[in-house]
Amino acid sequence: MRPPDARTWGGLVRELASRVPDAPAIAFEGRRISFRELDAEGDRYARALLAFGVGKDHTVSVLGGNRPEWLFAFIGTARIGAVLAPLNTWFRDEELEYGLRHSDVKALFTVERFLKHDYEAMLRRVRPGLPSLEVVMPLDGDFPLAAETELAAAERAVGAGDMCLLLYTSGSTARPKGVRLHHGAMLENCFNIGERMRLTPSDRYWVGSPLFYGMATTNALPACWTHGACIVIQESFDAGVALELIEQERATAFCGLGNMTRALLEHPDFGRRDLSSLDKGITGFSPEDKRLAVVELGVRRCCSVYGLTETYGNCALTDADDPIEIRLSTQGLPLPGWELKVVDAVTEEQLPAGEVGHLLVRGYTTSGYFRDDDATAEAFDPDGFFRTGDLASVDVEGRMTWVARLKEVIKTGGINVSPREVEDLIDRHPGVRQVHVVGVPDAVRGEVVVAFVEPGSDGLDEDTLRRFVASQAAAFKVPTRVLFRRDDELPRLASGKVPKYRLREEAIRELGDGP
Repeated sequence: MRPPDARTWGGLVRELASRVPDAPAIAFEGRRISFRELDAEGDRYARALLAFGVGKDHTVSVLGGNRPEWLFAFIGTARIGAVLAPLNTWFRDEELEYGLRHSDVKALFTVERFLKHDYEAMLRRVRPGLPSLEVVMPLDGDFPLAAETELAAAERAVGAGDMCLLLYTSGSTARPKGVRLHHGAMLENCFNIGERMRLTPSDRYWVGSPLFYGMATTNALPACWTHGACIVIQESFDAGVALELIEQERATAFCGLGNMTRALLEHPDFGRRDLSSLDKGITGFSPEDKRLAVVELGVRRCCSVYGLTETYGNCALTDADDPIEIRLSTQGLPLPGWELKVVDAVTEEQLPAGEVGHLLVRGYTTSGYFRDDDATAEAFDPDGFFRTGDLASVDVEGRMTWVARLKEVIKTGGINVSPREVEDLIDRHPGVRQVHVVGVPDAVRGEVVVAFVEPGSDGLDEDTLRRFVASQAAAFKVPTRVLFRRDDELPRLASGKVPKYRLREEAIRELGDGP
């Protein structure tokens, strides 16, 4: 396809509303929302923000499930040059307060409750510590509106180089880092992702990942809309609902993590639903996750991908029409505008084709981390290559194969968890003397969180510690297992440090087939 002329999110929706006004942009619970309606709703949310004094470069947040209003708020925010910093719906008080405070959120769209969370009560508790938060609005409410002339002036001031998203991603540090992402780079890179996936305007793209994650917002959504296709969303992932939705909407493209693929295959309704419309898409990272999607789920042309939030979704991708062996065993060729380089992890000297080393990438990378110049400087080498923290190889044809993580970050069910953050949570318990957290392979979730703890008092047990973490943090940070050790039972290096790789090996031996 020819790429869109627009270089901003607001401009993209305007262009589609003019070119294909009645084509479906969003499918949700039986509703079809056209690009004309999406454009009008984007205006309404933009004018609401302007009425409350929100303007260019201010930060807006949204807290709620995958609903059309979430997308309306995003387009409205982008249309006036403000920046959306979406919030994880699983956050507890401290995490919510940090996300709002660190990103200087001025306006928040929210729902009162979602799943088991009472956001109204949470916000009452954390708002005294948020001096920048001036207005909280219902996500699906009626708003006072600024004049259309004010909107037109604000929209004219937005350009391709302006920031549109601030997405927080967990790394190897205790606190998540805010990744700065910009209009033009996102639309350009994600158009190329959609081209590699062979998306067309007739596609209906089912997205099971939460909109507050990069997989949905910096990958699936822009790849979909830059091709004039329809995004199919459900408020939260449920395998039975997803099977019904894919069948009803005749979804043609699939965007789900490996654990979602397995949940669909294991659901009793799987054999009773007609999923034959599925043809293309992206799924989990491991070869087995990809095989399950292609062979068992039947997403015949499913692509293998590699990317980070910092790379606007993906920087390497197989073609939907590549042979299945290539799609299962590699992450494909770099997308247009990208360079991949494999270097020695210590010296950063470039390695020959086919050798495994630290993967560095250059192209549509983030402009850096919000309010963290040190992390930004550390992330890039002197030539502007981004240090991914992953081990990979690139063959003579340029195809990349991911091998392992250099970083200690744990990926459980597709979600990045910082070991240090979990350690900090456990260490707050008065009965804990020391704690070390590692990720252990798991057939269903990719990895699970396992904690090695030296107790400082008698009677401390595994359930107590798991409940303690659950009371402070999202469920994905709760250790699946807690293994107790005396200090002299922990492995040590000559430096005195406890090596995480030795703990990981020990956990695998002790837990056997699985936690």
